[in-house]
Amino acid sequence: MKRFFLLSLIFTLIFPFFSCNSNTVYPSNDSFPALTMSASHAFIYDLDNDELTLFSAEDDDRVYPASITKLLTALLALEILPPEYEITPGNEVYLPPKNSSSAFIRPHHTLTLEMLIEAMIIPSGNDAAYAVAAACGRALENDDSLNYERAVARFVSEMNTYAASIGCTGSNFTTPDGFAGSDHYSTTADIALISKKASESEIIMKYAAMFKDDVVYSSGHTNTWTNTNAQLDSDSKFYNKSVVGLKTGSLEGSYSLVTVYDTRNARFIIGVFGSDNENSRYNDTQTLINEVLNNTK
Repeated sequence: MKRFFLLSLIFTLIFPFFSCNSNTVYPSNDSFPALTMSASHAFIYDLDNDELTLFSAEDDDRVYPASITKLLTALLALEILPPEYEITPGNEVYLPPKNSSSAFIRPHHTLTLEMLIEAMIIPSGNDAAYAVAAACGRALENDDSLNYERAVARFVSEMNTYAASIGCTGSNFTTPDGFAGSDHYSTTADIALISKKASESEIIMKYAAMFKDDVVYSSGHTNTWTNTNAQLDSDSKFYNKSVVGLKTGSLEGSYSLVTVYDTRNARFIIGVFGSDNENSRYNDTQTLINEVLNNTK
């Protein structure tokens, strides 16, 4: 694959949750022609050559990752508890707003950590993220009686410590699910690091590649989860058979997507942030996929 060159591109972010420039034009350089996208920020991570190309004004420009945060939550949880660890959540599953994405997990359900990670990845369940956070927070404190609010807070604090330990320098996480205000932010460079690490997790990628799954909890309850990533839906106009994950992120007026693209000739991760609607994030991603393939030897 042709080597990528780091781009420094002019862009001003006016409002934290809104893409301020629809149809942003990115200047050309030796790697790419001029590109027109809705996204305010983007990156391409060449997995074969371990190279990162950023489309933003500065490396430390803030982006708002929304549910892409769950990749970090899953990575940290797997550092704290084994995948088979059984979790029976409490009222922390009711902490997310009712209008946010849900896996419909209730306090009387029992699921393994791996099942809860699946619930975070496929239907992007915010309730699952809080169930994981509370269980891991208690494990970190070695206190099974710790109330769920303090347990979640302990886990979120550890999220920031963990992010720094893997090389993130411009992030601040305030919730395990990413459904948060402007104090919850990251950068394209940091999300690229988190995404790369997630792409190396067998458990995360197992579910990031699934469009739908019928699940049976440890408690015997059943559910069907459908992935929020339209690139995995064979009936969608955005379907791409070479996409093997990763994660969507949605805030009002600001839509994000991280994609792992894998063929015999190219392996890379693409992230787009601040697209102005759900469809445009897929179109922006496809624009970058096309340009990478056009530059592949």
